[in-house]
Amino acid sequence: MPETLNQKIGKRLKALRKQEGYTTSQLAQLFNISIEHYRRIECGRHVMGPDKFVLLFEYLGVDPLYLLTGKNREIGLPAGGSVPLTTTISDEHQRETLQELFGYCNALVEVG
Repeated sequence: MPETLNQKIGKRLKALRKQEGYTTSQLAQLFNISIEHYRRIECGRHVMGPDKFVLLFEYLGVDPLYLLTGKNREIGLPAGGSVPLTTTISDEHQRETLQELFGYCNALVEVG
């Protein structure tokens, strides 16, 4: 069975936490949740709400795009700051990832 987006996010979050030397207790405290709830996020059993992505970005500098997609942001804005609205997605994996991402966002909206 393929990994869900929640599981992928949880794995990335756990790897980043360990890489930066934080404990589960410290991130649970940042999120203002129990350690058990935080562990469920890392295991992919709980959805990480948008407020948690914001906290990680504001306090630890974690790029939400990386947690969602596994890719680092390396996009330079063209002069004038505008970004083309259309993008060609050629590979099936990217399409599946975007579909999962949209499903994740829809689930967050329904929960909220």
